[in-house]
Amino acid sequence: MAVRFLDIIPNTEEWLKYRIESGIGASQVGTILSLNEYECPLELFHSKLGLLPPKRKSLRMALGSMSEDLISDLYEYYDDNETVFLDNINSNRKVRNMEKVLKVAVNNDFPNIFVSLDRRYRNSKGEYILVEMKNKMGMAYAKYENNLSPHETMQLATQCLICEASGSIIYLIDNNRMESFDMDYKTALKLKPTILKAVSDFWGRVERAKILQTQIYHAKSSYNMKLVESLTQEMYKLEPQVGGQAYLDYLTDLSKTRKVCM
Repeated sequence: MAVRFLDIIPNTEEWLKYRIESGIGASQVGTILSLNEYECPLELFHSKLGLLPPKRKSLRMALGSMSEDLISDLYEYYDDNETVFLDNINSNRKVRNMEKVLKVAVNNDFPNIFVSLDRRYRNSKGEYILVEMKNKMGMAYAKYENNLSPHETMQLATQCLICEASGSIIYLIDNNRMESFDMDYKTALKLKPTILKAVSDFWGRVERAKILQTQIYHAKSSYNMKLVESLTQEMYKLEPQVGGQAYLDYLTDLSKTRKVCM
């Protein structure tokens, strides 16, 4: 197996630094493919260059993080059949034992991609099954025909590929029902070329832009403004120019920020 687990605890300062400097996380693959309705590739590009402050958690994001333990506890009793599920809870009969994964997973076959897992458990065959947990409103869950957004599909596929395992996304919907979406490793493999190509192109742009940032800094230090302008234009050429509502929203936010700073 090419998978390795690094002793980097998610949501720590070390993890945040690693996340910016070391590549693309599973939850960001959908963004670089323009599948994320809340973040565009250009915003992620600027974030990886250290041009944006860390995002403040919205109340919805905070609730999602805080509910992970609850979803994990419930999933230990979960069955697709609601009657069996409730009977398991009432009888305190667990069907799986969840494990919190306080590490970052990487894989030699997937350069510049990393995974921060929510949980995992061993199935009856002793195989690890990855678990991603989501707290969702019913309207958001039902938005897509198969009840799974393309963005979340790519996140789960990336997790499966990096960890060389099958996985599931578990949804707590409107705090009154649970649903699961499962993906086996063979299915994830079908998305491997798409993910590798997208990440290679995006991260290549980031690395070239970082070199330009250093060159711009030295050009400014020597007051070579003509070179600064030339290098800045090269930087602009590396920016992902993708449309969509998230892109338009981000450009609007940038415009507001620049007006305030003037």
